[in-house]
Amino acid sequence: MLASGIGGRLATTTLLCCDHNNLCGRWADDPLSKQFEYAIHCLEARKGDGTRGTTWHGLVAQDGQRFDILADFTARMKQHVETTETGGKRITTTHPEGLKKIETDLEKAYDFAESFTMIRSDNFRPICKATDDGMRGILKAALHFVAMQTTNEAEARSAATSVAAAIFCDAIPTEHVHLQPYDPTRARGTPHRHTIVAWNEDDVTKALVTIFNIVTYIVILPHVTISPCRYVQDTRSGQWTVAACDVPQGSWYGPERAKEDWQEEYGLRVDLIVALGQSKSHIADIIRDALEEPQFNSFSREQKIEFLTTQVDERFRYPLERIPIWFLRDVNDFVERRVLATV
Repeated sequence: MLASGIGGRLATTTLLCCDHNNLCGRWADDPLSKQFEYAIHCLEARKGDGTRGTTWHGLVAQDGQRFDILADFTARMKQHVETTETGGKRITTTHPEGLKKIETDLEKAYDFAESFTMIRSDNFRPICKATDDGMRGILKAALHFVAMQTTNEAEARSAATSVAAAIFCDAIPTEHVHLQPYDPTRARGTPHRHTIVAWNEDDVTKALVTIFNIVTYIVILPHVTISPCRYVQDTRSGQWTVAACDVPQGSWYGPERAKEDWQEEYGLRVDLIVALGQSKSHIADIIRDALEEPQFNSFSREQKIEFLTTQVDERFRYPLERIPIWFLRDVNDFVERRVLATV
């Protein structure tokens, strides 16, 4: 249903044949996962195969060089290669110091007292917009969820036929999928969650799809008979539930000004998620540095745990004065897992 890459785990239907299911992966699921790659990485979202997190690709350093941050929160940069000709010979020189420079730049950026200098930069804030390709993944997820909740297979297949062109790139998806203005009340909740709420309204079926508790889309499908229901996916534990619910109340098409307000609110939420990812990278660096201390290997296991935990407590500073509970829990959980995995 929801892309496995962003934490979706609910079994799909037989609505599509095997070949078209594979095409859904290429044209719908993969672009949606790419759009939220930053959140999958920073939140260490548990994916459908049980692994956590992903590589965040294509970041840009202050000197313009591109690099990736791997799922284990280490930086990776392609080595710079220069080829010159001397006396008729071609000489290739590799400069591996690029990676070290990136790590140094990242370390400097952890001085969050500089008012989020790195997070606020265009290089590190993910683009705050919904792409057509990403919307195809939302449309596919809503369609499959609705198909799983109905007993009328004919209606489900009719709905699939109506929206197939938008899923398989033969039409734009915005006829069926609309981005919703940001709801500030969600800012207090954990981002480790996807939800889909579906219901019948007049002669159509509607679904609200919320990804990482950040951004919500309204999906309009042809009528498929269902009872109002809600799907909740916890991307930290991998657990999910489906249950009956009330029909949502509200207007689903906000004015342009509301969308502009949503962009700013969404951007602030993104900043916080990115700050979490950078905090984890910093903590991972602190632990790696501590392992190089000469006395470390002579410690007992309990002493190693205490030493590493103390190093993190002394060197790591939270990026905000007011920290959401979910942020604090995430950092503490990450420290515990990293320390125990190290010793």
